[in-house]
Amino acid sequence: MTESSNTDERLRASEQALRASRHLIQRITDAAPATIYIYDLVRQQNVYSNRNIVATLGYSPEEIVAMGSSVFAQLMHPDDLAQLPERLGRFATASDSDILELQYRMRHADGNWRWLFSREVIFARDEAHQPTQILGVVQDVTTQVEALNEVQRLNLNLEAHVQERTSQLEAVVHELEAFSYSVSHDLRAPLRAIDGFSRIVWAEYADQLDADGREYLRLICDNTRQMGQLIDDLLAFSRLNRQPLQRQTLAMNDLVSRALEGFTREIAERQVYLTVQDMGTCQGDPALLRIVWVNLISNALKYSRQRAQAEVTIGVRQVEGETVYFISDNGVGFAMQYAHKLFGVFQRLHRAEEYEGNGVGLATVQRIVQRHGGRVWGEAVPDQGATFSFTLPINL
Repeated sequence: MTESSNTDERLRASEQALRASRHLIQRITDAAPATIYIYDLVRQQNVYSNRNIVATLGYSPEEIVAMGSSVFAQLMHPDDLAQLPERLGRFATASDSDILELQYRMRHADGNWRWLFSREVIFARDEAHQPTQILGVVQDVTTQVEALNEVQRLNLNLEAHVQERTSQLEAVVHELEAFSYSVSHDLRAPLRAIDGFSRIVWAEYADQLDADGREYLRLICDNTRQMGQLIDDLLAFSRLNRQPLQRQTLAMNDLVSRALEGFTREIAERQVYLTVQDMGTCQGDPALLRIVWVNLISNALKYSRQRAQAEVTIGVRQVEGETVYFISDNGVGFAMQYAHKLFGVFQRLHRAEEYEGNGVGLATVQRIVQRHGGRVWGEAVPDQGATFSFTLPINL
């Protein structure tokens, strides 16, 4: 066999291997779940597309190649077409390892716009090392984009609805607060008249009344004072939402000390074993948080009044990374099935004849704590005492 024959044989073998290799590559690219293409930067047209282009755009690879340099002008959305020169220009400074990504719209053969996401790399360069061809992989992301747009639309509608409902609720709250203030204010005049005339009757005519008459008059005076206190509490409660928070760093023990000043005499006259732990600092409004402690301390002393040795503990503990302030007592406690009523306005778990009060104190505590972004709750065992706890966020 001559050397020429050997060369021809090797050439045929090489050509056969090359055809087999091209066939294999073609089978692989056609089986790919994405569109693969080669775009010639010099000729400004697609020179290759795999069969997936049919699913992506509805055109065959041959039809896409036949469109030549007008493929983008014919199929790309006008808004995205305006960005094409800048997109292709990025390859002038790109390295072979750079992957450029782009999302754009192309018109399908059925006339509908499809959102495509492509990842492109430099595929060939000329002798001057300038890029001449790019290789791209495209996926149809229309479903994902439309789903995202729908979520964004729903979010906008939801946000608008929430804003509308919030405005309506704020208006209702303001109306209720104004109504509460107006009613409370308007009740003062007749109440002052009842109280004033009752005192006159007591001062000038008590000796002319029998025992029943004096008792009835006393009840009128007592209930008038109780009604006045209730009005004062309602007015204070209605103002809580309108009063701006004066946020600052506070020493919690100083707040408790100032709150305890109003109970000095009661504590001294009774057998009260009071413990106040070191509670560090917190963030909040000093005036409002003082009201919280005044109400909680008042409850602890009131409901432990029947104990020969009352025990009240004020402190702080860490629960799952959260700072919890608490006050506990060894008073009468309450049944936990009624705990949900504790913080409602005018809600009482004990008879007014046994323990004075109007049911506004704990509602005030809850309103203030919630305005600070915290939580408040109560736990108790009947005849063994109660613990009231609340949290305050670190940063308001």
